[in-house]
Amino acid sequence: MPQVSPRSVTHLSTRRLVRALDMAVLLGIADLLGRHADRLPAAPADLVPVVPRHRWISGHWARALADEGLALLDDAGQVTHIEAPRRADLAAARRTITTATAGLGYPPVVAAYILDSLRALPALLRDDVSAQSLLFRDSTPDALYRENPVNRYLNAAAPS
Repeated sequence: MPQVSPRSVTHLSTRRLVRALDMAVLLGIADLLGRHADRLPAAPADLVPVVPRHRWISGHWARALADEGLALLDDAGQVTHIEAPRRADLAAARRTITTATAGLGYPPVVAAYILDSLRALPALLRDDVSAQSLLFRDSTPDALYRENPVNRYLNAAAPS
């Protein structure tokens, strides 16, 4: 897919693309947590193995999923239901991640990083893999830090 000029990305299209990206990532998270629905009801951090320093993350995810109607939480914050996505929904989410990142002006390596991170969520939560090991391989750092549309804009606006 060709890269989009930062000038062609309007505020409204940016909001739509970011929203689509958020929802696609949430489907990936729902898939992970939904694989452990046999443990429900449960505290979010008890659904998947997670090191203590990451326990807060699963609670944040559970609330985000509940806000989008993909999970139900009881008054104590325990997950009582997760709407596990179908394979077709996950395939569409992968395409959305690729399309949305390109539409936001990011190179394809950024979509690959997001998809790799979703695949590695269990290992990331256990600290078996670091986010940095996924981030700092190949050309990803340049794509995220130098070649992204926000930094291009800021670099162009900065006095020389």
